[in-house]
Amino acid sequence: KNIKNKTKAAIVTITLPGMLVPTLYYHKLIRVRESFLIKNLLAKTFTLIKKFFIYVNFGIFAFFFRKKKKWFDLAFVAGLFFTALPGLLVVPYGIYLTGYTSFCVLYGIYNINPALEQVLLNKIKTKLVHCQKT
Repeated sequence: KNIKNKTKAAIVTITLPGMLVPTLYYHKLIRVRESFLIKNLLAKTFTLIKKFFIYVNFGIFAFFFRKKKKWFDLAFVAGLFFTALPGLLVVPYGIYLTGYTSFCVLYGIYNINPALEQVLLNKIKTKLVHCQKT
């Protein structure tokens, strides 16, 4: 037997049909290396933030030009949070983040549309006012 394996925590099996739960190993890993968990979660969070900015695209810029609707943004934040959970808890692969990607794209689109409408309406109003003055 390997001595290194004896120093690690043992894997505890629970007698549920077909289930193996390595509880002691993870509890000991978290106690011994607290920074491991924090660094892991931070790396996954920054990956999700990077993907957010990539998928939202011009919707971020449009966010600052449209009229603010807090309920709208809070609803999307809640949806983004819950769809990002599989990426935070497991691994941020594309297959786990399909819902997150969809929410990011929709958030970008829903930010761009009101911003464009607002900008176009302002341009039309200024042209109408300019035409009426002349």
